[in-house]
Formats: sequence, structure tokens, C-alpha cells
Amino acid sequence: MLDIRIKCEKSLLENLDLEENGYVQINGKNNYLLEKLQDLKAVRLSSGGTSLNTFIFLSKKGNIPLYFIGSVGNDKYLKILENELDILNIKYSFEIFDNNRTAKCFVLLNGRQRSLVTDLGASTCLSLKYVDTCLCNLPKNVFFYMSGFMIAAHLELSFHILDILKKNQLILNLSSYTLFSGSEYFFIKKYFDISNVVVGNFEEFYSFYKRVFGKEPINIRQILVELGYKNQTLICTDGGKDIYYTKNGKVYSSKIDKYLGDNVDTCGAGDAFAAGILYGFYKKYSIEEIIQIGKDWSEEYILENTKMIQELIF
Repeated sequence: MLDIRIKCEKSLLENLDLEENGYVQINGKNNYLLEKLQDLKAVRLSSGGTSLNTFIFLSKKGNIPLYFIGSVGNDKYLKILENELDILNIKYSFEIFDNNRTAKCFVLLNGRQRSLVTDLGASTCLSLKYVDTCLCNLPKNVFFYMSGFMIAAHLELSFHILDILKKNQLILNLSSYTLFSGSEYFFIKKYFDISNVVVGNFEEFYSFYKRVFGKEPINIRQILVELGYKNQTLICTDGGKDIYYTKNGKVYSSKIDKYLGDNVDTCGAGDAFAAGILYGFYKKYSIEEIIQIGKDWSEEYILENTKMIQELIF
């Protein structure tokens, strides 16, 4: 997916019937949005999507081998993605669809408000045959990173590769509480059960717990104890509040080192945190060290992203 940042006035959002801090997905009925947004001048183009964002930040911070599998359209945006990943030395395999579009997320910036419009395009078209070929070429004993978004977009594929992932280290990012109300929940639950590590925010763990047990939890400690297994690590963030995590079936907390203020852009901070978690587990650090890396990388990303956004729109 490619992130396309566009500076806009509130009047543009109103004309397009978009809400500040809202989210809309192109679904065929609103293709007019895609046509209009593509004609606007972008202030920045960059690789995007939660999984790819995590890999990009990880490539900049940690010197470890990375391999990304995805599907794209055969268009100008594909070249932008390929060039960026080549520069970052991220190995990738893209299944290319000539009659489809590379996925895009239009980020409409209005002061400190932003509205997101996503065109999934070819990103949901990844085939079983292509993935099988890619997985056959991977070395043994690798870490797999899966997001809830990826699972929800590829239900058949996710089920198909489940047995392969059981034999490897698997880190799961819950991604969004919105994924647990429909049929995709059952697939995400299967991944949850075989994951060595699960990362998510409080809202995601809370919603997942309610779907699993059908009841309201008392607190985050109850959520993590009842959801997790003894040898599984669960890590729960909650904005500027303490981070909770499990170790050998017990729940611990880690305080946020500093308050960054209200006027910061936290979009993507969870991806940076996940990158730190991936790096720490790959390097076999202690869970305490891993949590600290996640916090440090997330803080760094927030400050850099806030500065970048301010330069673009003010």
C-alpha cells in the first residue's frame, strides 16, 4: 500500500462528504472519491499499510533480514514502492495484477485533523499458489509477522498457511477492534491460539476478550491472564498509559517514560512499537528489554512523524 498525503481545507472534506478524523474505504459505490483524490496534488508519497510500515521502521533501526510478500497493480505506484524497498534493502515478492490497482491510502491533512480514504485495489488478490512458491524459498526457523488486517483480507489464504506458521515463531498484531465482530474473528482466533507473541492496544484486547468469553472483563490483568497461555507473550499498549505484558503466565506493567503532549501525531506509532517488539524477540532479548525497545522506537517515530506533518501542512 502507498500512503498519499494531501494538504486540504475543511471545505474539501465537506464537498467530498468526508469527516475529520474519519475513515472511508473505496467500495465501488464511492469510486468518485478515487477519481477526485487522484487529481489532487500530493505533498508526500511513501510506502504504507500497517505491516509494511512495521517492516520499514524495522529496516531503518535494526540490521536484520526482512522479506515482505504482497500483491500490487501494474501501475506507477508499484515503481514507487519498489524503489523505496530497494533503498531500504527489504527483500520483497509482489504478485502483480495487470488489471488492478496498487493499494493506496489517501491521508487528507487539515491542520491537526486527518481523514483517511483507502483503496485496497490489488492488495486483497494475493493467490495461494504465489504464496506457496514464496514460502518454499524461505530459510528455516524464520519469524513470521501477521496483522489482523492481513488475515481479514485473505481468509482462505490465512487458513491455507496456518499449518506452516505453526512450525515457526509467529508474532500477531491484532490491528483493530473492528475485526472481531464478523466471520474474520474465527480466523484471527486461530492465529491468536498459535502465536508466540500477540501485540495490541487496550481497545483491541478488550473487544477480543468480549468476543471470546461473551462477558465484560474487570480490568486488563484479567484480560491477559484469561486470554493467554503460559508460554505465550501478550503485550497491551494503551496510549500514554502503562504497558501491560505477560511473562510465564503472570502479568507485569511498564510505565511510559515521558508524556509527549496532546499535540502529537500518533498515527503509525503502533507499527513502530511492533517493529521494536519484532527486533527484540529476533535478538532474543529479555521481555523487559523488548518492551523498552518498543517504547523507545514508538516515541522516536511519534516525534519524527509530528515534525514531518507540521512541515507539510503549516
